[in-house]
Amino acid sequence: MKSSVWLNAESTFEGGAFHPDLPAGRGSGEVGFGMDAVQFRGSPDHGNFELPVDGLRLESGGAGDRLVFFKHPDHPKAVIHTADRRVLDHPMLMQNAGLARQRAQVRNQRHIARSVLVGVVGTLIGVLALLYGFRHEVVKSAARAVPASWEVQAGDALFKQIMASERLITDPRIAADLEKITGPLVAAISDTRYPLKFHVIENPTMNAFAIPGGHVVLHTGLLLAAESPEEVAGVLAHEIAHVTQRHGVRGILSSAGTFILLQTLVGDVTGLAAVLTENSSFLLSRRFSRDFEREADEHGWQYLLHADIRPDGMIRFFQRLYEIEKRLDARLKEVVPVDAGDAMQLASTHPATGERIAALQARWHKLPTTRTWQEFDLNYGEFREKIRANLHSSASEPE
Repeated sequence: MKSSVWLNAESTFEGGAFHPDLPAGRGSGEVGFGMDAVQFRGSPDHGNFELPVDGLRLESGGAGDRLVFFKHPDHPKAVIHTADRRVLDHPMLMQNAGLARQRAQVRNQRHIARSVLVGVVGTLIGVLALLYGFRHEVVKSAARAVPASWEVQAGDALFKQIMASERLITDPRIAADLEKITGPLVAAISDTRYPLKFHVIENPTMNAFAIPGGHVVLHTGLLLAAESPEEVAGVLAHEIAHVTQRHGVRGILSSAGTFILLQTLVGDVTGLAAVLTENSSFLLSRRFSRDFEREADEHGWQYLLHADIRPDGMIRFFQRLYEIEKRLDARLKEVVPVDAGDAMQLASTHPATGERIAALQARWHKLPTTRTWQEFDLNYGEFREKIRANLHSSASEPE
C-alpha cells in the first residue's frame, strides 16, 4: 500500500477501510485527500493507501445510509468509508464535475432514506393509534378473519374438556322437552354458521353459558328456577347471541397482545389458537364485558321476535335473577361494613342487571299490543319434575 503526501492534516475525517493488506482485511483510522486521491491513513499497524480521484465512485450505505463509501473499479477489493457526512463538502468533491453529481445523489439518497424511515415510523404509530383508538372495531374485523369452522373445532375440544368434570343430564325425555323450546328458536335464526347444540348439566346455580362454535349449556338450577318456556327461551336466545356475535373470540382478541391481533386481522389464527390452547379455561373464568352482554340482549331479543316467542320471558328471568342478587347483596351488607352493591354488580356473571332490565322493558313497551305469539307445546311443571328426578341429590336444587 502507498499514499501520496497528506495535503491538509486539518481536513481529515474519522473513518475506516477495507483492503486485503490490512489486518483481518479491515482497519480504522482517518480519511483525507491528497492532490488527486482519497486517502486512508490507519494506525501504525493498519497501514495507509489511497484511491485515485479519476474514476472514483461515491455511495451511501450502512444503517440508514449514514456511511459514505469511496470505491474505485481499478481497486475492487479496496474501500474507504466514513460516517462523517461533512466529507461531502470537501472542495475536491465539489469542484470535480463527475464527483459533484455523485455527491448530490448520495445526499438525496440519504434524504430519501430518512423520509422512508419517517414514513414507516409514522405508519406504525398510526396503526398503533388506530388499534387503540378504534380497538373495538379492529377486534370485530379481526374476528371476521377467523373461520367459523376453526371456531367450531376449538369449541368442540373445549366442550369435551369442560364436560370431563361435569355431570350431563342425558335423559331423552328432558332432551325432547328442551327441543320443544330450542326448535322454534333455532329455526328462526338466519345465521347458520354454527351447529347449535344444547346441553343440561347438574348444577344448582342459576346460570347458563355458551362456548364458541355452538355449544350452549344450561344449569339445572336455572331450569328449576324458571317458571315458563318463554323464560328459558329468553336465556337461550341471549346465549345463542354470544355464539353468533363471536363474543368468545372477540374477548380473547381484546385481551391478546397487539401482534396476535394484527396476525389474526390478516387471517393467520395460529397465534389465537395458541392462546386458546394454553388458556382454554379462560373462556369460562372470564366475564363478558357489559358491552357484550348488552349486545347479546339486543340480538337475543331479535331472535325471539323472529321466532314469535314472547320476549318478555327474558325480562322476567332477569328480574328473578335481579331479586337473587339483591338478597345476596343484603347478606353481604350484614357481614361487610361497606356498600357491597357496587361490588356485587361488578362481580355478577351478568353485570348491571337492573340497567339491562330497564332497557328490555323499554323495548317491550314499544311492541304493538295486538301482536300474537306462539304457544309452546310443553307442560313446564312436568318438565321441571323430570329434571328433579334426574338429580343426584337435593343439594342440586336452586335456592
